[in-house]
Amino acid sequence: MVSFIASLVTAVLAAHAATATSTPTVGPQHCHAAGEFGNHADVLARVQQFGASMACRKKGGPISSGDSPLPWFVTGANVQPGYHYEISWVDGCEGESQNSLTPVEGATCDDLLIGSWKNCNNDGAGGWIDAGCVRYKFWPSS
Repeated sequence: MVSFIASLVTAVLAAHAATATSTPTVGPQHCHAAGEFGNHADVLARVQQFGASMACRKKGGPISSGDSPLPWFVTGANVQPGYHYEISWVDGCEGESQNSLTPVEGATCDDLLIGSWKNCNNDGAGGWIDAGCVRYKFWPSS
């Protein structure tokens, strides 16, 4: 009986240690429904990529639980729709503060925001992806 209890305690402590030291990872890509934002003009790659880069440069940095979302809106000369970007802490996510410019090893803010458009086949409606506790979201204006 004592060895069973000792084994159980060891297993619980090992599971707790693994959870406490886990490193944040990039989650799956989520995509908005194609018509979610109504009719909008085609999303232009160069403008979308510029907007993502600017959002990261202007809004990037440390982010923690309880911080307000960091929105960014961009439109190029004579380009409609406008493009919305948002960097935010995932509601209910528990973890240490993260740098939104490089939230997890091998992932950058630019790549995550650009990917939230490029990796979705939904007529340019974009989507979101989580890296650790930081969410990167893109969507067009109608």
